[in-house]
Amino acid sequence: MGNKKYTPDDLDLKIISALKHDGRVSFRTIADELNVSDQTVRFRVTRLIENEILRVSPLINPFYFDNSLLSLIGMQLESRTQRETMNRIAKMEGVVSVCNTAGEFDLFVEVFHQSRSELNRFLFEELPKVPGIKNTHSFIFLDAKNKWIEVGNYAIPSKTNNQS
Repeated sequence: MGNKKYTPDDLDLKIISALKHDGRVSFRTIADELNVSDQTVRFRVTRLIENEILRVSPLINPFYFDNSLLSLIGMQLESRTQRETMNRIAKMEGVVSVCNTAGEFDLFVEVFHQSRSELNRFLFEELPKVPGIKNTHSFIFLDAKNKWIEVGNYAIPSKTNNQS
């Protein structure tokens, strides 16, 4: 989470909105649209990034790739070690995100793997090395709308579906 030293203003939010539609749009194009200088847009984007409010990065459609699996793993912990456990799991191969939650599960871990065998290895060889996990419950995503994941701690699969 960001350190919340900086609160985005209306112009910052308009810049974020412009980037939402196309993260590759030029600062000049955004500046022209918002009637400010491109240096202002560049400064604002830099400040948003430095304050951990914004990150511009490539996203992939995880359902485009044959045999890959996007999964959500609910975890119950033995004790209140969320921060330490989150930090350790976040560094593991295949992890897209780790979220501290309220409710039945203490954590939700989203993972992306190229095969069932990779997911199996993650669940039964890698996760057991993390101390304090009481139990897990896995959910496999079969399909989704508007689901994109950031390129992260996993290999990009090479074989693709032949779907449009």
